[in-house]
Amino acid sequence: MSASEVRTCLTDGLGDDKVVFTDTCVERGRALAQPWCARQRKIRQCKRGKMTGMLSITFWRGMFEFSGDATAMRCWILACALCIAVGGAPSQVAAQSQTPPSATALPAGSGLPVPRFVSLKSDRVNLRNGPGTEYPTGWVYRRAGLPLEVVKEFEAWRQVRDAEGATGWVLQSLLSSRRTGLVLPWERKAEAPAPIAPVRSGDSDSSSVVANVEAGVIADLHTCDGRWCRVTVDRYSGYIEQKKLWGVYEGETIK
Repeated sequence: MSASEVRTCLTDGLGDDKVVFTDTCVERGRALAQPWCARQRKIRQCKRGKMTGMLSITFWRGMFEFSGDATAMRCWILACALCIAVGGAPSQVAAQSQTPPSATALPAGSGLPVPRFVSLKSDRVNLRNGPGTEYPTGWVYRRAGLPLEVVKEFEAWRQVRDAEGATGWVLQSLLSSRRTGLVLPWERKAEAPAPIAPVRSGDSDSSSVVANVEAGVIADLHTCDGRWCRVTVDRYSGYIEQKKLWGVYEGETIK
């Protein structure tokens, strides 16, 4: 049976695998994580509403002094306390979000090989700009089982890369060692028909076609021998050429 004679064609039907994170506010031209925004708003309210006196701050050789009435002093102390609670002054927080730890400074992680492929456990996972919840979220993955490549580890965090090349940090607890593969993700084009890949009954081009799958479909990987992978898509099982999958390395074997 040829591929054109097979009526079963599987598609993901989900659109984008990830969306831009929008639950942020903008402070001084920077996109900041929501908890920090909330603290910033409290400080602004104090400055605009309750501060009745003048508050001057003078820095000199790393020391500072201030003058003003008691209300102004209380607002200044509150501002300092909030900065300490979030790990430093606003400039320090911005610097942290823009400068992840270098590879040479990373503590030991899982001890597993890096790079390696994993998959998402949940259909809502935040991709952050750094290894910590204080870093802003750049993308939100919304597709459980999506394969990702781990390229770096930092304590309980994993820096990952997706099939489109986007990178960021995800908590290890949100990742699974279950191997999956995206079918021909590099062939997906906007406003163009999705290419088709056949799932065959055996590991050869002459084997009959069990089903056709569109580019972007996620397949569960069972075994791979470097040329073919035995997969399951929906309720169909069979073989797909390994080179048509993103989520397994060229020549990699999976047993």
